[in-house]
Amino acid sequence: MGVSVGLGIADFPFSSAKAFWQWVALCEEGGIDSLWQSDRLVSHQPFLECISTMAAISGATERIKFGMNVCSIALRLSLIHI
Repeated sequence: MGVSVGLGIADFPFSSAKAFWQWVALCEEGGIDSLWQSDRLVSHQPFLECISTMAAISGATERIKFGMNVCSIALRLSLIHI
């Protein structure tokens, strides 16, 4: 039985979108098992929106699993009523 390694992304510590995708490719090639994105309502730091980020990662990788650390239900429900 092997050990799986997942990485979480809380903010956007990359210098550009290209740097982010290079990191995702490095994770794919390096055997990282999963990538996790935190959802949030507000932040002083740049961050990626969870659902679109997971959709983009699914299209850019072949084997990495992905998920949300936290889903801000209040944000998701408030967007429906706007």
